Amino acid sequence: MPAPLTIKTLLNQYRIEEFITTTPLGELYRATEERSQKAIALTILPAGNSEKLKAFEANSIRLQGISHPNLNPYHGIYKSSAHTFIVEDWVDGPSLKTIRERGRLAAEETLFIAKSICGGLEALHKQNLLHLHLAPELIRINQRGEVILCGIAGARAAQTKIENPLGKY
Repeated sequence: MPAPLTIKTLLNQYRIEEFITTTPLGELYRATEERSQKAIALTILPAGNSEKLKAFEANSIRLQGISHPNLNPYHGIYKSSAHTFIVEDWVDGPSLKTIRERGRLAAEETLFIAKSICGGLEALHKQNLLHLHLAPELIRINQRGEVILCGIAGARAAQTKIENPLGKY
């Protein structure tokens, strides 16, 4: 695994502030968009997989148009001379991984989190997309207590139409 980027490394207009973790998509950093001073999540994609990169690029515009309260806004995929990276909003709050490390959750909390995750996934499924990198590091709870599903850049088109296996209600 490559060493995390040095703090203050500039990638186009993005200033790296802090390495956060390695996710299923790549290395996650908290960064600042220089013009607006807005905190963003910047994920450096691993080098060398051109097929995976083409899939990210093919879905980029489509993902930018999806809006749901439980999905982290996706801003796109960008390339610098040395890196390819994904930009999303920064969710200021712990990941589900961090929360789980603190101990067990109450049943009500678990149900709330599960329902929120399902809401975000449903929004993707309505667009015939599947989130292929669902992981505790990509589920965050913001300062208002809202559950936000991150990493939607890894979503891919479903091969067949997604239907409700329980039928219509």
